[in-house]
Amino acid sequence: MPLTAAQAVIYRESSGHPLPRPSAECLAIAKRNLKAGETLDAIGECCYRASIDLASVARQENLLPLGLAKGCVLKRDVPRDQAISYDDLDELPDTLLRKTRRNRID
Repeated sequence: MPLTAAQAVIYRESSGHPLPRPSAECLAIAKRNLKAGETLDAIGECCYRASIDLASVARQENLLPLGLAKGCVLKRDVPRDQAISYDDLDELPDTLLRKTRRNRID
């Protein structure tokens, strides 16, 4: 902390600022074998848990961000411990977060 404060005062620069683009993504991982037609519950419940990976990998593999998982309906089975992808979804709720992410420049 003292070095961070000194850097801010002496050099007028931040030691903790965001990068221009996201570098990591928090992903939804199946906690158990999920079945087609199932609606995903909320964070901390029974369907999925969180994991993190590079944002570039998440985009390349079309992986579902953790914050968008609630209320999604699966179109196919997802085995336990597998990352859930947009390709696994039949329905994705139209939430404010989804609209915000859709409009974000990658």
